[in-house]
Amino acid sequence: MAIKHYKMKLKTLSPVHIGSGETISKTEAMIDSLKNTVYIPDTNKLFCGLIQLGLAEKYEESIINGTGFDLMEFLKLNEVPQSTYLSWVRYSYSLGSMEPKQMNISACLKDTYSMPYIPGSSVKGAIRTAILAAELLNDPGLTIDEKLGRSHNTKDKLKTMERLESGVEEGLFHTIKFGKRYEQKIKKNNAVRSVFKGLFISDSEPIPTDHITLCQKIDMFPDGERKKLNVYRECIKPGTEIVFSITIDDSIFPYDTERILAALNWYFEDQREEFLDYFSENKSPSIPDGDILYLGGGTGFASKTVTYQIFNNPNTAAETVQEIMAFKFKDHYHDCDLQNYNISPHMRKCTVCDGRLYDMGLCGIAFEET
Repeated sequence: MAIKHYKMKLKTLSPVHIGSGETISKTEAMIDSLKNTVYIPDTNKLFCGLIQLGLAEKYEESIINGTGFDLMEFLKLNEVPQSTYLSWVRYSYSLGSMEPKQMNISACLKDTYSMPYIPGSSVKGAIRTAILAAELLNDPGLTIDEKLGRSHNTKDKLKTMERLESGVEEGLFHTIKFGKRYEQKIKKNNAVRSVFKGLFISDSEPIPTDHITLCQKIDMFPDGERKKLNVYRECIKPGTEIVFSITIDDSIFPYDTERILAALNWYFEDQREEFLDYFSENKSPSIPDGDILYLGGGTGFASKTVTYQIFNNPNTAAETVQEIMAFKFKDHYHDCDLQNYNISPHMRKCTVCDGRLYDMGLCGIAFEET
């Protein structure tokens, strides 16, 4: 038994969005189409600067009176020098393949220096989901087909599923024992019993802001038809290498790096078989090879859950996913997913970067012992 240290490297194979929860209003972002650049100002500097120039009231009136307010156009019409408004900028990045227009932008997570990073907890969560899926795929005795029973409504069914899935997770992962003094006091569902206490993943090293780009949310139907949505996200560009430190205490955590990679591969291959393969091959994004995980926001239901894996019968899994989607998203027409598309959910979560269509959030992963 030993504590081992690794350098973990992720390479983004498609745009990755780790959201901060902040929305940058279309009245705050400065979009320069000539330079193909998005400038995000420090709001305090922006408003103080407008006050000093005597433009604050005009700025507010323009927002209230105009439906298509453009901050960059406003600054240029009022002859604000470039050197002045650039001094307000907190960070900037490429507009990418987006057309310049007014938009609200979902910001990515950044440190105090406005440098993007990925929390270790996000990667740890993705690994945990993959390991759970792999355990379900390799042991049909863990699946819940025969245990679910009959529920009177979807809400009750979901509660039962959550209870059964929690029970499977606890049985697999909450195995740490304590001395007689504490064993009876610490409940089985308490996280202090989890073997994942033995897996430590640092936050990533900072990512340069020139590795950010702007991406639009695109839903793709199984026949390849695309639906562009008015959702824009700051994303980490494809081809970006991101570095983490990882420590495994194998006296607590029973999965070494080989087992982690195997779990990620089983999970991804099952997603390909149960979901991705139902979409038009010649109109869909190419699926990369290698050790892969989904990461971040906007990647879709199939990449964040084990609903397809927790049922041994694929038909039962598909029917259950359809029921869940129809219950949670009542206005999205999921109740006919299987009838119309043979798959649920019926949308593949995509985006375009530099003219190329991608699935959201795909990363290659590698470990190097240190």
